[in-house]
Amino acid sequence: MFPRCAACCGYPGGGIVGTVAGRALGYVPVRGANVAVMHSPAAVRLRQRGVSIITAIFVLLMLSGVAAYVVSLSGSQQAGSGMDISGARVHQAARSGAEWGVWNAVKGSAYCLAGTDTQTLATGAAGALAGTLAPFTVTVSCTVTTHLEGVTPVQSYLITATACNQGAVCPAAAPGFGYVERQVTMSAWK
Repeated sequence: MFPRCAACCGYPGGGIVGTVAGRALGYVPVRGANVAVMHSPAAVRLRQRGVSIITAIFVLLMLSGVAAYVVSLSGSQQAGSGMDISGARVHQAARSGAEWGVWNAVKGSAYCLAGTDTQTLATGAAGALAGTLAPFTVTVSCTVTTHLEGVTPVQSYLITATACNQGAVCPAAAPGFGYVERQVTMSAWK
């Protein structure tokens, strides 16, 4: 432990008195006229004044970096969640299209009589999806084969429905950002 220098404490010529565990070590002279200013409490506070602003700037930069990362992560999470919801909805649209194809093939309508047929269920078209599935386009393809089971002819229908959220026909020729597509296949016999 070192007490104040001689200019502050009255030692002639300026210097520092050293003590260890309460025992005096002696007088050590210090050169220079500003020794008293260097060791006074006001001088110590003056030298340390800029340290806190540097620390504050560093902490602010770190916090702004963390905030930017959190905002970026939140945006990515929201985009991913939106794509998940679109994927579930377009899957339901494809399933609806496949069920439409099976129903029309089995009931004996003009759909799928010639062996193969393709129909697009788009907004405003006959058989278009409604409600929350209205923004989706579904292309339904049907292939029919006839075979005998014993002596009875049986028609087998393979219905493939492809749904997407962009384009007039699925799959879209030039999909853009956020494109979602799902395909559902069903079989039926008559």
